[in-house]
Amino acid sequence: DNLSALQNLIFWGGLYVHDAQRLKARAEALLEWVGLSDRKKDLVQHYSGGMKRRVNIAAALMHDPQLILMDEPTVGIDPQSRNKIYEMLTELHRQGKTIIYTTHYMNEAEQMCDRIGIMDHGKLLAIGSLDSLRNAHAGDTSIAIRLQQSILPDNLPKNMSLHYDTDLLELTLTSENPHKDLGDIIHHLHLLEVA
Repeated sequence: DNLSALQNLIFWGGLYVHDAQRLKARAEALLEWVGLSDRKKDLVQHYSGGMKRRVNIAAALMHDPQLILMDEPTVGIDPQSRNKIYEMLTELHRQGKTIIYTTHYMNEAEQMCDRIGIMDHGKLLAIGSLDSLRNAHAGDTSIAIRLQQSILPDNLPKNMSLHYDTDLLELTLTSENPHKDLGDIIHHLHLLEVA
């Protein structure tokens, strides 16, 4: 906190790069890349949480690593900084860098990762693409739809797992792919002029 962003990068980069001119040029380029070149001489203690996170990322990139470990880089930061970090990680991925990214936010994992591993208490429970994990672990989901008027069970689609309770006017859809099937059944009910 008692160093400027530029001083921080030169300090950490000095562990890997010993040419002072090259070191400063790399630090300047990374500060430009993370959007902090205009604040490079300010003490880090005056930075917001998101700005500090971007300095941390820049420091980790001083030696141009091929493998980057990111431990919840967007926790507790503002949306603008979060979006900047997403952009930076996307660019690193385009450069061919491997990024191991830990997060509790599934939307981040969906957006940022080609492969996802799910861990619990230090044990890897599952690993794969988002689609393969969804398919392997989704199971069936039941959705109940309360209708305002009665329908004839014969008018229901035959290719879905449906149960119609005539007393409650309730249609229950059981599906491995509820997002698609629910849309299909609502469309079908609309055609029957029930929905």
